Amino acid sequence: TAQSAAEVAARVTALFRAAMADFKAKSYPAAIEQFSRVIESDPYHYQALVHRAIAWFQLGDYRQALADNDRAIRINPEVDVAHHNRAEDKLMLKDYAGALEDITIYLRKVNNRCAASYHMRGLVKMEMNDLMGACQDWFTAAHLGHTEARKYLKKHKKFTPGEPCFELGIRREATSRYL
Repeated sequence: TAQSAAEVAARVTALFRAAMADFKAKSYPAAIEQFSRVIESDPYHYQALVHRAIAWFQLGDYRQALADNDRAIRINPEVDVAHHNRAEDKLMLKDYAGALEDITIYLRKVNNRCAASYHMRGLVKMEMNDLMGACQDWFTAAHLGHTEARKYLKKHKKFTPGEPCFELGIRREATSRYL
């Protein structure tokens, strides 16, 4: 028998709740299985795709995470958390240019005060041998309260406060973002 739209919606909602319970419990394989069932029932379930991508990422399967984030972005092309997450996937897969593009779009269009995003962009720039650019982003991340960014700034002392290039370049760059 064919299910009514209301029955399908109720089933998808129940499956998604079960998937989220597994996800919150960090039972990622179970969550992936449940999110997959949601997506089978509703191929356009954006939140199921985004959360399944995070679960794949947590398990170290960055290609699967990237595939789910790509699909989520095709469903909802508005810049959202999937762009941030896709940048992380690309960073782990060593697609630094792609990671830089996605995280920069996220910072410009969604949340220019996201400390974790500035920190990640700093990591990408470091991998691209742009240490000055990395330090600029870590400075901004540290200013926004990211403790790990502070550690990276200390590690790269020649670009830390007290140095002329830091004081004149990075500080001006970082503070101009908030004016």
